[in-house]
Amino acid sequence: MSAIPPSSPSSFSSSSCEAELIAQLKSRLQWAELKIQLLEERLRLVRIAKYGPSSEKLSNAQLELLEAELGVSNVEVQAESQREAVLPSTRPNNKKKRK
Repeated sequence: MSAIPPSSPSSFSSSSCEAELIAQLKSRLQWAELKIQLLEERLRLVRIAKYGPSSEKLSNAQLELLEAELGVSNVEVQAESQREAVLPSTRPNNKKKRK
């Protein structure tokens, strides 16, 4: 039967430092994710204020697309808010390749 070698004090120190560093990094990551979420929500509210009450029905992706438009009227925003969201197609592409 082989004996388990005793751990040296330096290996405990190293392990505890690594564990502490991991805990700190996890905490910082969680804080950063919360900050991003808050900033995204603030951006959404700014966009809703910019495009009017009917834009509240739009998804974040739709609001982002409106930002890319050069000139968007309130009528366009209202019309877009009444449309259903379009989901990406999951159908396979049946186009035949030419040889």
